[in-house]
Amino acid sequence: MSAVTVVIPTRNRRHALARAIASVQSQSLADWELIVVDDASNDDTAGWLGTLDEARLRVERLLEHGERSRARNHGLHLARGAATLFLDDDDRLLPDALGNLHAALERFPDAVASVGPLRTVEADTRRRQPEFPRRSLLHDPWRELLAGWVAIGGQSLTRTSVLRNVGGYRSDLSVAEDQELWLRLVDRGPVAFVPTPVLEHRPHGWMRDDPAGLGIEAEIRTSYIARQSGNHRQAAARAAAARPYLRVADISAQQGDFRTAARSLFRGLRQSPYLLVSPLIGRGLRRGLVTLSVAAGLPPAAALRLRSVVRSSRRR
Repeated sequence: MSAVTVVIPTRNRRHALARAIASVQSQSLADWELIVVDDASNDDTAGWLGTLDEARLRVERLLEHGERSRARNHGLHLARGAATLFLDDDDRLLPDALGNLHAALERFPDAVASVGPLRTVEADTRRRQPEFPRRSLLHDPWRELLAGWVAIGGQSLTRTSVLRNVGGYRSDLSVAEDQELWLRLVDRGPVAFVPTPVLEHRPHGWMRDDPAGLGIEAEIRTSYIARQSGNHRQAAARAAAARPYLRVADISAQQGDFRTAARSLFRGLRQSPYLLVSPLIGRGLRRGLVTLSVAAGLPPAAALRLRSVVRSSRRR
């Protein structure tokens, strides 16, 4: 048995896949196995994978293309590691990622998973690191999940036994599958957070309204709330009620409509004031509330300059 299994589902992205595999091979933690699940690629992926000389690598080829969660679950079924990480084929693990995430699970035996910060690489090659706790902590993030926060597979290492017990990913979902899985995982225990970045992530566009996706997200949140009772259920409902407002605030801020963003953020935080003191997202929300409140009172050109200054400061 290995300490860690890394599962990479892939389809027709051989050049990106080479970078992802190299990032696993470069890990400071050597006790890993890698399972690449080729989701019926019709480019040269299969032939290229056959040329790799890596004893810790296993390749599984699916003959029929399906949703990415099906490929992830296939890898989970074969995993021999005590903990599993799902890495997208166009992302890259940072060198100490597996070591830091594994150490967190060792340090916090009650944790079902460990999560580290990611660095996003934008289309213009700019790098950005979203808000994240600055110290290690054990935390149950169910309210943050209901309000829209989520950790993607490549930044989280989850105990394999827990993943199997909850049934892995829902293979019928093509959106919000990470959020849905997380809301089942946190029913089993808290999560360990580490402050050191673990992943270089390439996002696929910024947040937009998608009626079908929003409906699936709402269904996922409603299902979680229905499983709860008492004060937990009430707090969950408040956090879920904040989600639409926080989404509008995020989209409006990206579009430069700072007045709508500030108003929506304030309304969302009124639904669930806890979010302001959350150890996971509270600092970012407080900073956003101040920045948007100031920007909302400025002329549009001045507000855009203020946003540029704030972003430059954060990158430094």
